[in-house]
Amino acid sequence: MKYYEIENLYCENISCNDLIDILNSNNEILEYYGIIHDSDIKEETGEIKKQHYHLFISYNDYGRYTIDKVREFFKPLTNRINSVKSFKKAIQYLVHFNDKNKYQYSIDNIFTNNKDKMLKCFEEKEKSLNDFLNDFIDKVYHFNFISFVDVIKYFKEKNKTNYLISHYTYLKKMYDDIINSYECNYNNEKEENKKCS
Repeated sequence: MKYYEIENLYCENISCNDLIDILNSNNEILEYYGIIHDSDIKEETGEIKKQHYHLFISYNDYGRYTIDKVREFFKPLTNRINSVKSFKKAIQYLVHFNDKNKYQYSIDNIFTNNKDKMLKCFEEKEKSLNDFLNDFIDKVYHFNFISFVDVIKYFKEKNKTNYLISHYTYLKKMYDDIINSYECNYNNEKEENKKCS
C-alpha cells in the first residue's frame, strides 16, 4: 500500500474538525493518520514553530493516485506532497517516538480512521522496552549494580541513554527504593538474629 505525506499544512488555514470532515467525506481515502504539532521548537531561534499538521494518507485505488492527483486534492491548503518510504516510521514520527530530543507528543493526540493499525506501530517497540526494563529491574534485585553509576553504564551499553535521560528521576527512585528496601530487610533480619541469640 502506498502512503503520502501532506506537508506544510497549517492549523491557521483549516481546523482539525474541518480537516477530519474533508478526509472522511472523500470515499477514495482508505486510511489517514494525523496530528497537530503545537510544541515544535525552531533549533536556530528556540521559538515555537507555527502550529501545523503532520498527515499521512492512502487511497483505495492508489494506482490512480499519483503525487500530482494528491497535490490537486490538497491544492487550496498546500502543494507539498511526498511518498512515504516506511509506514511504521512515518506513524512513529507523528509523536517523535524515535527522537527523544524533540517534543514528545501523546499517541492519544493522533487522529485516524484505523486506530488498531496505528497502535501496532508502537507495540513492538514498547514490548522490547518493557523486556529491557524488566531485565533492568531483575538486575537491580540481584545486585548486579554496585551504584547508580553502574546503572548509567548499563543503559549506555544497551543504547538506552535517551530513555535514561528522559526518565532519570523515575529510574533513580526505583533503584533507590529497591536498594533501601533490601537494606531495611537486611537490618531487620540482623536485629531478629540478635534477639534469638
